[in-house]
Amino acid sequence: MRVVLVNPGSLLRAVGGLLARFVTPIPPLGLAQLAATLEAAGHHVDIIDQYCDQQDATALAAQIIALQPGLVGFSCLTPNMGAVLDAVGALRRASPGLPVVFGNTHAAVFADRILRRDEADFVVLAEGEVPLLGLVAALERGERPQGVPGVGYRDAAGEPVIQPAARPSASMDELPWADWSKLDLSRYRSHPMIAMEGITVPIQGSRGCAYSCSFCAQDTVFHGVRLRSPANICDEIEHHIERYGVTRFGFIDAYWPLSVRKGHAFLDDLERRGLHRRITWVTETRVDKVDEGLLRRMAADGCRLIMYGIEFGTDEALAATGKHARTSQAEDAIRWTHAAGILTLGLYVIGMPGETPASVRQTLAFARRLGTDIAKFNIAVPLPGSAFFDEVMGDQRDALDYDAFHSWFNPFAAGRGLVWTPEGLDGDTLVRLQRMGMLRYYLRPRHIRQVLRRGAIRPRDMLLGGAALVGDGAQILIGRLRDRATPHA
Repeated sequence: MRVVLVNPGSLLRAVGGLLARFVTPIPPLGLAQLAATLEAAGHHVDIIDQYCDQQDATALAAQIIALQPGLVGFSCLTPNMGAVLDAVGALRRASPGLPVVFGNTHAAVFADRILRRDEADFVVLAEGEVPLLGLVAALERGERPQGVPGVGYRDAAGEPVIQPAARPSASMDELPWADWSKLDLSRYRSHPMIAMEGITVPIQGSRGCAYSCSFCAQDTVFHGVRLRSPANICDEIEHHIERYGVTRFGFIDAYWPLSVRKGHAFLDDLERRGLHRRITWVTETRVDKVDEGLLRRMAADGCRLIMYGIEFGTDEALAATGKHARTSQAEDAIRWTHAAGILTLGLYVIGMPGETPASVRQTLAFARRLGTDIAKFNIAVPLPGSAFFDEVMGDQRDALDYDAFHSWFNPFAAGRGLVWTPEGLDGDTLVRLQRMGMLRYYLRPRHIRQVLRRGAIRPRDMLLGGAALVGDGAQILIGRLRDRATPHA
């Protein structure tokens, strides 16, 4: 069967304000892995990256239909669902009988609703390789996917049938590597992982997370942690170097390495093959999963940047969200990472339940003290599948403003409010704190000298980012003045 897999577009440029221009496409690893799996079973797969192409729904539908597939799959995260539903609508108007399957986190959380609303014909509820193979096999036989774990469908009466996913039995080492021949990698040269020039491809050392932070939805798709062996990861790196000529890699795990010991085991294999002299790489990890020795070795073996999920500026906030880390560990990790010569990106969250302007300012002040080369302050979004979403959304589950479920959402650019704000902290104040916090972070002379000296941000990008921050700040101020000047009934 011919299958088309779609990485959907986004309305981020319309709702994200000036800073959204710094978000660039990443090669869709999940779809490239699914393509490899399906092709190994004898099917033909095409991947369309609507986000990278910036196609409208009509053009996307025409491109899909021209390929004459037997099934179309969409990777569904909540912020992209507006674009997904537009595309499916255009596709069904042009080719009414073409089967559509949704996968990824949004599909897993809202499977019953998706099927009842006829947004898709099928849903995949968990890791996609095995369920999607079963679905395609059933469709080739002209049958419904009855008995295929992890697939939802409608029965003869039109009622949703949700078949729970089975725990994956195969080792991750048995999964095919991503098939990047399905994409033109030269179109992904501008990568959001700072300080990585040229084409950077994502790679995974593991799936899942051992923690259950209240603001994270990862457990919806990945249950528990599944590991690849260091040898298998290095095999894939070698394959991509030889076949695609890429030498820059970005680990997209929940955190990698998973521990100091596992980090050293990976570096042992990297060094044994001489790969540490051939590649550069970036990763995201936790502040409690590194030490001085590991970081020095990572720097020597090509690690260019580490993204740390620091999240909050107080131990109380970290404990309340189940992060299981301490601010003192963040202080140690950043100091050690800088000493090793690795660039740092700190990820923070503001506006969680119970937050006040004072607690937000504590996080912003802590971030300035830590002094990571780059900092990103996300306004808390209750992602479907997270405990946070279940706690605060309640009856609003059925009327979601999909575009607003993005960490870059700017209510002043979008003309509507945030998805949710904690009691006593309105959206206007929260956005103002975020933008002012960013200005205070990046416009410090000491920080400017630091990032220029360490090469964290190119001067041109620094100027553009500063202009965008100032522009967004002015936009917020104008919006507030306009609101005050508008008479209210």
